[in-house]
Amino acid sequence: MKLWDVLAVVGLAAALAGCRALPAVERTVAVPASGTQALATAAATGMPAGSVITWQRLGGFAGTCQELSIRADGGYLLSDPCRKTPGQSGALSGDDWANISRWLATYRGFAWASSTPPGSADIFTLRLNFQGTGSQDASVAMQQQMAEELAKLASRLMAKSVPSATLPASGQGIQGQALLGPTCPVVRAEDPCPDRPYQATIDVLSPDGAFVKEFTTAADGTFTVHLPPGDYILQGGGGKAFPRAPRLSVTVRAGAYTQVRLSFDSGIR
Repeated sequence: MKLWDVLAVVGLAAALAGCRALPAVERTVAVPASGTQALATAAATGMPAGSVITWQRLGGFAGTCQELSIRADGGYLLSDPCRKTPGQSGALSGDDWANISRWLATYRGFAWASSTPPGSADIFTLRLNFQGTGSQDASVAMQQQMAEELAKLASRLMAKSVPSATLPASGQGIQGQALLGPTCPVVRAEDPCPDRPYQATIDVLSPDGAFVKEFTTAADGTFTVHLPPGDYILQGGGGKAFPRAPRLSVTVRAGAYTQVRLSFDSGIR
């Protein structure tokens, strides 16, 4: 063997000895039921700590980023993981929790994902990571049905009454939340496309249109504005074509905060 051949063999051996396994790259894909067991741990799915179900809806023209996480005790968190804003939390009850409890007791863990076909007017990705304790593998059709039911649940939770913020000890004014929608051009049963919280600048006007004050909603769309008793008009949009909100007449009474919801039109059709 020639000298350079010996050196080449020695170099290759050294390189192999120094190799380390590269970290696995996680990909969330739609998987058949027979392959679900490998995805049954939180480490494999990247689920938030403590959750047994995580549903996500990402993408779209308006930058939708929604996540619904559900714990084993029925507690939930509806949040925007992209913007890392405070989420809406609570406890599921009634038929919603009964249905989800049945899933958890029946099916093993799996990861499911679906994307809008390329060339569509608006592109979304739906994901579902499920940590069931049952003995059955959920069929692909069942996985999709669960994702559709969770999308509807997220819409219902979003449509609940305005999240309650801590009210001042005294005074009066207006409190509420700004929402933006639609966030996709086509609403389907399996993809209800709920409105999302919207950070916006709002003008407070007198009944005759005179400027009173201006305020900006929080990242989760909520706001509290202090005002003397009287009649006011809330105007959002700042003269822009879109997003815009219709004028909203509000009456403020002494010692109380009037609850409202401002719905901004995104312009998506």
